[in-house]
Amino acid sequence: MSGAFEGLQVVDLTEGFAGALCTMILADNGAAVVRVVPPRDLETDPAANLAGARQWHRSKNIMGIDLREDGARAICSQMLDEADVVVATDGSWALEHLGQSFADVVASRPHLIGCFIDAFGDHPTFGGAPMHDGLVLAASGRMFDMGRMARRDRPVYVAPPLGSYGAAQSAVQAICCALYERLQSHRGQLVRANMLRSLTIFDFGGPREFAGPPRVADPELGPMPMLGYTPARTKDGKWLQWANWAPHLLWHMLDVLGLGEWRNDPVMKDLPNVEPRAAHEAWERVLTGTAQRTAAEWMALLTESGVTGGDLFTNTIDGMDHPQARHNGNVIAVDDREVGPSEQIGPVAQLGALHGSVGPQDWKTNQTRPAPGKHTDRRPLDGVLLLEAAAMIATPVGSCLLSDFGARVIKIEPLEGEPGRTLPFDKTLLGKESICVDIKAPEGREIVHKLAAKADMFLHNYRPGVPEKLGIDYASLSAHNPQLVYCYAGAYGKDGPYAKMPAYHPIAGAICGNAARQAGVGALESGPTTLAQLKERSLHLGASNEGHPDPVTGALVASVLLMGLIGRENMGVGQEMTTTMLCASAYLMSADWIRYEGRPPIEEVDADLYGTHALNRLYRTADGWIFLASPAQHEWERLCATFADDALRDDDRYKTAESRRRHDADLAADLAAIFAPLAADEVEANALQYGVGCVRADRGGFGEFQLAEISAGRYALAREVDDLNGGRRWRPAATIEMRGVDEVGPACRAGQHTVAILGELGYSPEAIADLLARRIVAAG
Repeated sequence: MSGAFEGLQVVDLTEGFAGALCTMILADNGAAVVRVVPPRDLETDPAANLAGARQWHRSKNIMGIDLREDGARAICSQMLDEADVVVATDGSWALEHLGQSFADVVASRPHLIGCFIDAFGDHPTFGGAPMHDGLVLAASGRMFDMGRMARRDRPVYVAPPLGSYGAAQSAVQAICCALYERLQSHRGQLVRANMLRSLTIFDFGGPREFAGPPRVADPELGPMPMLGYTPARTKDGKWLQWANWAPHLLWHMLDVLGLGEWRNDPVMKDLPNVEPRAAHEAWERVLTGTAQRTAAEWMALLTESGVTGGDLFTNTIDGMDHPQARHNGNVIAVDDREVGPSEQIGPVAQLGALHGSVGPQDWKTNQTRPAPGKHTDRRPLDGVLLLEAAAMIATPVGSCLLSDFGARVIKIEPLEGEPGRTLPFDKTLLGKESICVDIKAPEGREIVHKLAAKADMFLHNYRPGVPEKLGIDYASLSAHNPQLVYCYAGAYGKDGPYAKMPAYHPIAGAICGNAARQAGVGALESGPTTLAQLKERSLHLGASNEGHPDPVTGALVASVLLMGLIGRENMGVGQEMTTTMLCASAYLMSADWIRYEGRPPIEEVDADLYGTHALNRLYRTADGWIFLASPAQHEWERLCATFADDALRDDDRYKTAESRRRHDADLAADLAAIFAPLAADEVEANALQYGVGCVRADRGGFGEFQLAEISAGRYALAREVDDLNGGRRWRPAATIEMRGVDEVGPACRAGQHTVAILGELGYSPEAIADLLARRIVAAG
């Protein structure tokens, strides 16, 4: 059977990673996508020369036409008439030469869904800035946050392209929501996603003043990582990322390190909550204990036992060889039309019924369409019921996103509430209802089955084998509802060599190269020789492997669920789907997750974490720090016209992109000398005025940026809702802009809606009271 988007026709007018990834997901899953590109000598796409571009466009029909010519514009206009969706990015060559504004393109075609992606939305200062991840991550404070985590007194470069990835997933979700709404109204609409707004997906604290690091360093002993998340070097010089948040997993980790006797030690028995000196001793023993085995010996022990979490740090390309990634199909063989045999990233999910295939789909003409109806004010997912039986962060983030689009999300929790409720934030609880039920009890299982019979989607992250024991596996639930879209979103996968291993976010960051790239060139080398040096490198790798793999997974989960929903509506079938943290981080890093002969090397971050090259880098000014992103030739020319004299522009070392790379250190020194005497605000203002990609990077972190936006009366990033204590608080706004998406919901208490939900299922007040009394359910 074909993919979820079979029959969908998409015109791609995008440039850059965000648009390319969005339309890749559509194309790989059955949509016919035509990518409109300019003649080669007019190419302006900043991502065109990245290795990953080969896989982003592998399933698209490429149309190279010069839209400056009337005939070419007529051809494009005809394709837009025949399309269901058009996706465009701000500033793309195709959009600039279309002869119509994007709003007019969509408005003149009632059936058409137009998705527009940009960097900063309508922000009065940054709106219209070039779509470079570094600009968004610097201006928003994400680089400043990373500097705090890295214990620097300045911002540091953020390597993972979180803004583009988040905008891509938000765009996929907006398109799916508009498609679902179009089934009722038969009308298209304009939807928007932007990189800045999508950063809220990866933020846990919301608008806030900086309150200091989460773990304050002891003034005498210094900082240390969270013990269960310690990066440690093995006997053969490789680095192992331990990942054990839950107390029982931490103690299993200590057992395999030979430290289990600490259970009876009055000083250590309460680990990790012990006095600083004892905590540091424990950290040192974890480091020295890990060094007693080679990497291969550790992985054999961990995969065989499955009792504690840990895996090896790799770069992105080596991550492709991880046995579980191979087993899951996260790496596939593709015969590229230019470079021949290649290994590329696999599909976003393992799908039961509706699985697409790599390769372009045929474009169809003269399709008949129903007459457009009337728009409504309903939220796009009104009437959709999603059941979530998931804990912690990654998977629940996905269902939160769908609640913002109008889905009703019922969180099924244990009687005491799920473990993630002990975390110091409620991001994973927003917009949901909660029912607490003992699924192990037959009557509790019956409640879940009754809910599943009414649901559209079911989402869980139980470890493999548990759903079958609880009677909430796909076979059990689909017997009650064959139309159910069922998704497992785990760390490693539902089967395979690593499936039984526990895992948290640092595992995906280590395997897929996120952390190694962030840590800078040489960070995985075996360099440290003393314990003090080893501890410093452990701290550095731990800070580099920060928390983004969880929400990166959540964003993909939301897209996969909506893909399943659209597939059900198109084909009339429910299905079982699986996606993983490994898959999500591989897609985040997909500019590098590809292998072929002649592949260019990974673009490394320098050891000081300034950036990747002279034109994608942080610079010090007279009073602060700015970030410059001007890699393309036309951007270089603007930069020279704005900040430099003719001598720099005409210097033979810098005339072409190739020569600039050869003389990168010289260019960085010359630019540093230009910016050093200037004020950061002045540099930013002049740059933005003349279209140069350069922003100030040291105004504070992302929480402070959000707070400043609210103070200025701008609410694109946050909405005020009730909190669980009876007051009011700020929470993230919806990540997309479209008709019916505005208001968002508050967090839920454990069991807050138990009684009401049971009433909907037909339980009498007496029956509910009995279930409560016998602890089959709990209410809060």
